Amino acid sequence: MHRAVRSGYASRFASLLAFVVALAGLDASAGDAPVFGYGVMFSNATQSYDFATFPLVTPFAPLDAQLVAATAVGNNHARLQAIDAGGNLVTLDTATGGVSLVGPLGIGPQQRVSIAADPGTGALFVIAGDSNCFLTVLYSVDPATGLATPVTPLPECVAAVAADVAHQLLYFLDEGAAAVNVVDAQGNETTLGDLGVVPNASARIMIDPVSGGLFMTQFEFPTFSNSLYAIDTASGAASFVMDIGGANPLGAPVLAPPQGVLIDRIFSDGFDP
Repeated sequence: MHRAVRSGYASRFASLLAFVVALAGLDASAGDAPVFGYGVMFSNATQSYDFATFPLVTPFAPLDAQLVAATAVGNNHARLQAIDAGGNLVTLDTATGGVSLVGPLGIGPQQRVSIAADPGTGALFVIAGDSNCFLTVLYSVDPATGLATPVTPLPECVAAVAADVAHQLLYFLDEGAAAVNVVDAQGNETTLGDLGVVPNASARIMIDPVSGGLFMTQFEFPTFSNSLYAIDTASGAASFVMDIGGANPLGAPVLAPPQGVLIDRIFSDGFDP
């Protein structure tokens, strides 16, 4: 059951809502649980970062940068937009792991960073904040230069943002409240129920482009392995799906269609005759 916590965000979230509305025509189809994704993994052997696929977490290309957040623009998972640890916007080639600099955000490195893309226009939005959750800010980002422009401060300790293409919703993972909030196209924000899992600094949420489901990855310190959770968007409860491996936290995770899988937009609502 949803619990409304605040409303009337239309004025403060004008740019963000334009992004949410732009998602309307890009529905994701129903399907199975996600079986493929990208991420960044620290290598204890080389003391560097590798580009990786999961599950299970498999490094396949060295990176010349530490990436802290990433997103696909529309359905193009061949090239990801990402933020590196130095506070720069970069692009990532998923076939080679090659990283290309776009430009500095102009806000400096931050402890909490998440990025989302308007798949219609390529417009980018970044949420960034400090480690103590004193300040969280939503920025719009120029995809050509990387320059970030403040849109509005946020009251939550947002650790990750995920766009639900099919339903014109935006989800925030509120690390401080151990809950997921959802913002609709009218700017009303609602807090879903308790996750049932205490998120740590490694927790990130994302939408699976194949199933349209909301998921969370998190590094589990007792087992020293990454877990995948499915989040019920009605109750907010997180359910364990599988261990996706990796000996270190999986950074900048992005779910993507497995190679060769096409997203059927015509019957995304399930009414397939």
